Amino acid sequence: MLVVSACGSSATAIPDRSADPNATGALSAVPGVSSPAGSAPGTSPAPVPGSTAASSGPAQGPPPWNPPADPTAAMRAAGLQPLTAEGTVQHTHTELQVWYQGGRVTVPASIGIDTTGGTLSAIHTHDASGIVHVESPVPATFTLGQFFTEWGVSLAGAAAWVDGIAAPDPSAIVLGDRQFIVVAWGAPPQPIPASYTEGYFPGDEIPDLVPAIDLADRPVAFAPQPVSLRVNGAFAYLSQVGGATGTSVQEPLVKGKLRSFQVKGWVSPDNGALQLWTWAFATAPDATAFFAAYDPLLPGMADPTQATDVAPGALVSFGPNVTAGDGTVLGVVAWVTGPYAFELLGASGPDVLTAAILRSLAGHAATSAARLPPP
Repeated sequence: MLVVSACGSSATAIPDRSADPNATGALSAVPGVSSPAGSAPGTSPAPVPGSTAASSGPAQGPPPWNPPADPTAAMRAAGLQPLTAEGTVQHTHTELQVWYQGGRVTVPASIGIDTTGGTLSAIHTHDASGIVHVESPVPATFTLGQFFTEWGVSLAGAAAWVDGIAAPDPSAIVLGDRQFIVVAWGAPPQPIPASYTEGYFPGDEIPDLVPAIDLADRPVAFAPQPVSLRVNGAFAYLSQVGGATGTSVQEPLVKGKLRSFQVKGWVSPDNGALQLWTWAFATAPDATAFFAAYDPLLPGMADPTQATDVAPGALVSFGPNVTAGDGTVLGVVAWVTGPYAFELLGASGPDVLTAAILRSLAGHAATSAARLPPP
């Protein structure tokens, strides 16, 4: 799967490294995900006495609403074909916020993903951020009703808004790229969110972990402010550790030690993209152990070398994006500062982002990171 910088830019896509860095796009690379913290996996919502079922699934009682026990059967009930790999022909992200009687409802990870049966549908969630992914092998129309059927939650009695505009029939809403959909039983949030945020809600009390990077004076004119931001708790990040290598190496290093995880992205008008990844651990030794086992390489890139001008012990790797085969380049600088581990990941045309520029930007981040308080 790819993460593409936001704001409608044509910026070069950067491989999504929140899952196994060695993933190839087969189902083995689809993250194995767990139910949200505090909920039991494989359970369905209890029926509401006297309620009626709608076409979008069984009636449900108060949340939490967990993924169904048989995800593949739920896919079929939604009219969706179980797949063995994520499709690449149609790829959109829709942000979904759900409210029940004035309280926020978690949209859980693994809706539309059957890790036991080895299938997934074109509509699915990878984490609990509220981002609904459509990754289809063929062009098609996908609806909110289909997603809620996969979830096993009825839309009966719900109201919905798309980009702040009320929708007459929630189940008929067509999932579009960079939409913000609000579904509410009872009072909706005020004001109703109307713009896509890539899973980060400004009202959430989540610390902004990523240090500032001054991009304005760099040789490449990247947007000075980030155009996308993802913030996940330790639980959400653990749920995205996929593949045999990633699970065996990373899970013991982060379980119970990772406090939070964040990604920020910037773009340039010259088809360049940057992402800064931040892991905040409980202690400095935890961050060091993670960094020692974390592989910053991407396919086709040279072996990492020491980048002491960025931070002590930092690693840098830079090279052609052989997976794209279009002359683009990829670069990674990774380092650790106290309880934080960082990775600055860049992708661009060969004349936009150089190894020297990437190291310079990483140096700016490392300088700011040295002033961060403990998480």
